[in-house]
Amino acid sequence: MEGNWLSRLKEYGDKTGRAVKYTQLSSTGPSDSPTFSYRVELLGRDKDEAGLRAEGRGSKKSLAKAQAARVMLAHLSTTKQTREPERPLEGDRALSADIGNYVGELQELCQKRKWPLPCYVEQEFVMGQFLCRCTAVAVSAEHSMDLCIRAVGTGNSKKVAKAAAAKNVLSFANKLLDD
Repeated sequence: MEGNWLSRLKEYGDKTGRAVKYTQLSSTGPSDSPTFSYRVELLGRDKDEAGLRAEGRGSKKSLAKAQAARVMLAHLSTTKQTREPERPLEGDRALSADIGNYVGELQELCQKRKWPLPCYVEQEFVMGQFLCRCTAVAVSAEHSMDLCIRAVGTGNSKKVAKAAAAKNVLSFANKLLDD
């Protein structure tokens, strides 16, 4: 099944004229049971277009690459369905005063649950206002399903927008875990 995710992402890259690049980030654990971490990048068509990144982990290099590709495809499948807000969302001003470490909390939750790391895409959408889309894939082995959690955050800086997006994903993920 792991090759299927890789080939699907490669097909998407070929269809859209974007290169797919895999980079090994780390190899941890004992030599008889290592954990590999990979990043996949979907490079922009030209130097002005931003690329997308996603990360994955696995007990084999091929599994880590497949996990990264799966996270990227989950992000791509939801990107077109979300409209950008026409104005900053309410509550951004309060968030900029107290950003919190929502990005770190979300990353810790993903690591604790052995989910792929979240994927962030940031962009300026109105003069001086930034939008960040955050995608996390919740993996449930016991129910044999994956759930893509996607949220948008805005703010007057990329950092604030990213924190808002992570906070929104965390809120939804915590509701899921409570049920």
